[in-house]
Amino acid sequence: MLYVHMDKDYVYYVEEQRSLSDKHVAYEGNIDIGVADRRIVEEAFAQALVCCTVDINEDLLRNQPINLKPLKDYMNNYIKSEDDFGDAIDWYGRGAIKKIISMCEGRDNIYVVGNLYDHNDYNLFRTNISRKRILQRWVIKYLDNKELAGVIGECCDKWEYIRKVMITRKYKNINYLDIHLKQHFENILLLEDRIYENFIKDASLMRYLAADTHG
Repeated sequence: MLYVHMDKDYVYYVEEQRSLSDKHVAYEGNIDIGVADRRIVEEAFAQALVCCTVDINEDLLRNQPINLKPLKDYMNNYIKSEDDFGDAIDWYGRGAIKKIISMCEGRDNIYVVGNLYDHNDYNLFRTNISRKRILQRWVIKYLDNKELAGVIGECCDKWEYIRKVMITRKYKNINYLDIHLKQHFENILLLEDRIYENFIKDASLMRYLAADTHG
């Protein structure tokens, strides 16, 4: 467990999701960061605690050119066709969500819920939500598109809700996708489509992409 900040009441930490207990409370706006009462950990801190600080040159940070590669990757991957490797298939973006919906309908449903939280697979939720929260702030800062930022926020909330639903089902030993989850993923797909469509129509973003010399 890595503690990243402390104030007079709380400590803030980062930990692998598989190691978290049911008492974990996520920091609002970033589910990768947990919040705990400072008094709970002070006794442990008194026994052993290694601290370090990181200095950030904010002026240098502000002068960095906008990195458009993650956004380009997102836009390309959202409509990318699946890659068939013979013994495995990789789905991307819209296709991946449609695949999950088909699995909720009972077609090719060989992917149990437990797999969604083991190893790198839990990134379907945690990484996706965290990246979208960052994307939301980017849209507000560089595109000043409050409507798009609102859609991204709504989409994050839907992903967070279905994440909690599936965790609850897992603890009840319901380790599969079924028709009860279908509507949730269909709602997510509608929002993801709106995000993509808003991006390709945003004039400010098109200007950024046209001026980008980094490919």
